[in-house]
Amino acid sequence: MLLPPSNPNPRIPGSFPAGRRTPRITTSLAILALVSSAVAPRAPAQTTAQQQPPPAAAAQGFGRLSVTVTNADTQQALEGARVEIAGRLLEAYTGELGVATFERVPAGQVQIRASYTGLDSQTQSLEIYADDHASLDINLRAGVYKLATLTVTGEREGNAAAITSQRNAPNVKTVVSMDAFGDLANQNPGEVLIRLPGITPIMGGEGEVFAVNVRGMAPKYNSVTVDGTRVASNAPLGREFRFATMAAGLFGEIEVIKALTPDVPADSLGGTVNLKTKTALKMRGGPEFSYRAAAKWQPGFYDFIPRRQHHRLSPQFQLSYRQLFNAFGGRRNLSVTADVSYMLNRIGTLTSNVDYQFTLDDPAYMFRYHT
Repeated sequence: MLLPPSNPNPRIPGSFPAGRRTPRITTSLAILALVSSAVAPRAPAQTTAQQQPPPAAAAQGFGRLSVTVTNADTQQALEGARVEIAGRLLEAYTGELGVATFERVPAGQVQIRASYTGLDSQTQSLEIYADDHASLDINLRAGVYKLATLTVTGEREGNAAAITSQRNAPNVKTVVSMDAFGDLANQNPGEVLIRLPGITPIMGGEGEVFAVNVRGMAPKYNSVTVDGTRVASNAPLGREFRFATMAAGLFGEIEVIKALTPDVPADSLGGTVNLKTKTALKMRGGPEFSYRAAAKWQPGFYDFIPRRQHHRLSPQFQLSYRQLFNAFGGRRNLSVTADVSYMLNRIGTLTSNVDYQFTLDDPAYMFRYHT
């Protein structure tokens, strides 16, 4: 049983005067001494704090760890990969650049496991030192990329990324990769959107998609963003956004957000369509070039507008370049992306103009009609 001392301000060897801040190690030793006295045999009275062994946590310490997860076959950074430290109850998900960071990892040998949808999990060992920043690169592979003899087996890269992003999202949204549906006839992002649940198209006279309804709400009640930034309406007399004027090759992924989070403006009753552009910050390899060339031909046995009758062939091409550079003393921190696209869609519409008699009488007679 501990009795209060007679002196209100006692001076204990190794302690500090009242009013001064006691170092953290002194507080830790005092707590450890109390716990030890409750579970261990009573020590002699003359034993002092300096004779106690140092606490294990203070001797071990903590370090900082950064793990970069990439696809070994495509050299693309993996966003949403799960990284966990076995036996430590620590886990994190990689960000847009494929990096997961742990601020406080106990020093010592740790087992780090990384997993991603569609790829094989991998576990690596790493030594963590106190007050040090360690980094680790993990390259994941999958058997789907290993082709057997006379067997073509493959999966589009964007599918796994879209599924992982949708699974880890804090709200209800649908994510789709632009390469999931192959080549688009008109290079219109709306051709991908109409294949998603909850989306209905508004078609033009020749079947082109120029606007969409989200959850049954008209286009004027929805919003369109590019990389999270609101895009102004390109409709002449309305609030809706028309997709027929945008090239699908500029984007790598489309998100349809149906449940808003507090950081999103609440001006979309139906939902928000977010177009995510391609970026080189996720690359881990060298420069990337891609191109696409196509053409549309209108046969002569259909009735077309005069412009189509004289120009039946409509060319299309797209050229993309992406590369990552080291800039301003950093490493792989400057992304350069260039996209050049050309598409020519000759679309004809049939309209009829009717002029009626200017009168309030009923009926008002029509005096001019032309198509």
